[in-house]
Amino acid sequence: MLRTSLRSWIAILALAASTMACGRELLVPIDASTPSRRTPGDQDRRDDDDNNGPDDQPDDPPDEPPSDPPGDPPVDPPGDPPDDPPDDPPDDPPDDPPPSSGTCYSEPIHPSADIDDLVATYGGSGWQGELFDIMDLRHPATGALLYAQRADSYFGQFSSSSSWTGMVEWLDTLSHEETHLFNAYEAMDRGVHHVLFLRADLILELPAPDDDMARSRIYSELDADARDGIYAPTYLTGEQGARGFVELLDETNCYLNEIGALGSVGEYYPGYGVSLRDGVLALLYFVEEYLALARSEEPAVWAALHGEPAYRDALRLLWQRTHFLMPFAEAHPSLGVEDDLYRALLHAPSRMEEVSQFVGWRVGDSPCVSPH
Repeated sequence: MLRTSLRSWIAILALAASTMACGRELLVPIDASTPSRRTPGDQDRRDDDDNNGPDDQPDDPPDEPPSDPPGDPPVDPPGDPPDDPPDDPPDDPPDDPPPSSGTCYSEPIHPSADIDDLVATYGGSGWQGELFDIMDLRHPATGALLYAQRADSYFGQFSSSSSWTGMVEWLDTLSHEETHLFNAYEAMDRGVHHVLFLRADLILELPAPDDDMARSRIYSELDADARDGIYAPTYLTGEQGARGFVELLDETNCYLNEIGALGSVGEYYPGYGVSLRDGVLALLYFVEEYLALARSEEPAVWAALHGEPAYRDALRLLWQRTHFLMPFAEAHPSLGVEDDLYRALLHAPSRMEEVSQFVGWRVGDSPCVSPH
């Protein structure tokens, strides 16, 4: 199956052992659905160089999450794009969502920013700093995440210093797994149950649920084609299937961060297909099915989850951010395999109503929400 190799399983065992040695199980470890395309000959570990980015390199993630009122979408998310971003070519998606009355999500992303000089010189001892520079220009949220994780011992294993094209092949894996690691260790540092990294200035804290339900419960409820795909068996069976709602949001968050990372440099990706868009669409579809089953068969669980404002905010932001970033990945046909299947399932009106009812805002195929 696409995105699976022996190297994936070696990395799974190594990362799991490292995490347990730190005294905390990683909420969602690497799994077989995560791609592994490491360029032969890459070093296992590379020290950070002095070229860590331009003068405006993002600072370390803030100590406190945003203080937006629970349930209200951000009116003007911090870190708006520059006044004069580079012009997009005609076929590129717009940098900003459709205008509305303050209920749309947006963040800086500039897929047409000129990175030719950095790409031409990429590699060698300065490869990591050049990667940060490129991502700061194209997608600052990814640049901030990778910079924050630059000392992680697995960073080099999920990267390629030999060529920019090789690095782009690894960028979805790198951003996905470093999101998992950031979320787990940042939560320990803060003394909270879990966090979700969306941007350096938007890190959500999630408390432990008062009641929960194993996500394996939804496996038999899925569409047959989705049940036979690579995501349902991975996340909804076995040990993974025993996990609950917070971990489902965490996995969705990691797949979403892939979209911003690779979607912003998609023109450098080789022409064969990779299931980039599929992942976040599949996981959001699983969230919909989870909410539907909890509401109908475990109303106490649904009420406990719905009663926590942090969960409502998190799901709303994950939904809005997915629909803001997705057009940048859709501009590159090779960045999807079965995304049409998951998109159709996700956007069925009855399923979107499950999200709307939970978050308290009406959602759709858009980064905007309206009163429910």
